[in-house]
Amino acid sequence: MIFRRLLLGALALAPLAARPQTGRVPTVTRLVKLFLDLEAELLLAQRDGYRTALESRLTDDFEMRVASRPGRPIPRAEWLDNSLQHKPAAMEIEQMAVHDEGPAAVASFLLRPHAKREVALFIVDTWVRDGDDWRLKTRYAAPVPPRSPRVMGEGETKEPVIPKRY
Repeated sequence: MIFRRLLLGALALAPLAARPQTGRVPTVTRLVKLFLDLEAELLLAQRDGYRTALESRLTDDFEMRVASRPGRPIPRAEWLDNSLQHKPAAMEIEQMAVHDEGPAAVASFLLRPHAKREVALFIVDTWVRDGDDWRLKTRYAAPVPPRSPRVMGEGETKEPVIPKRY
């Protein structure tokens, strides 16, 4: 419980320091706020090496699939070991969208590293209800190179992209 309070306190202050003063105040839905907090909790647990906190957020059959090896899922135990051995650099969650599918929710977002030499990741997480809580069942991850080709069906971007910061 103390860990969660510290996390929520840090999350409350961090965006204020990083947000440029543009006059626009971004708003988020209740669902996006909920999953921003859950994803930030996962990142913090990875970075600080809290295995128990990570394990408690994952389903027993959790797996991750990455774009470079879509046919080889990374099982829960291997993901936990890798996450704790290779701790992530400081990263920021951007452009989150959440789709409520009843007993599950699909959260997609950009995970942007603070270091310019690191590549951003596009993440799609499937969360499932566990009583009153949520647990991560499946993660899909793909690197986002600085210049990537268009995806089928994407079309031309006619509107300026407005960066979302939560």
